[in-house]
Amino acid sequence: MTNTSITDPESLEKRYPVILREFAIRPSTGGKGRHNGGDGVIRDIECRAPLSFSAITERRSIPPYGMNGGEPGERGANYWVRRVENGDKTEWRWVNIGAKNMVRMETGDRCVIHTPGGGGWGLPELNGYSGDRADVRIQYPRASGSVAAYIMAQKSSA
Repeated sequence: MTNTSITDPESLEKRYPVILREFAIRPSTGGKGRHNGGDGVIRDIECRAPLSFSAITERRSIPPYGMNGGEPGERGANYWVRRVENGDKTEWRWVNIGAKNMVRMETGDRCVIHTPGGGGWGLPELNGYSGDRADVRIQYPRASGSVAAYIMAQKSSA
């Protein structure tokens, strides 16, 4: 994973008026190489009250480079999912807020953070795979929402 501090979901939701809707690995975002780069993560955070959100991130326009012949990882992105009232219906607009920004979010708005994948190291041909990303795809458990939803996902995979 990327150089990202990880706050426990319970601590995050207790300290701030937010709900962590999703915290998952971004599959296949690490660069290919003899040693593939690490995958980034997705964080989807919903506001329960108006708040200011600050993003101070890197590798949103230039991807993390590979080394010694390795390929670059996927770039990251920060999105503000805004609720827009359009007459009698509600629309959701995805706004890319860039690497460094501050936005005023309203109740129900979401911040979706995609961290970048790491660059690969060494020539991809030397890792024994065909070079197809599907060849090295790892199936990660994916649950979102509350602890109860996570527990249900664990039980259904057993």
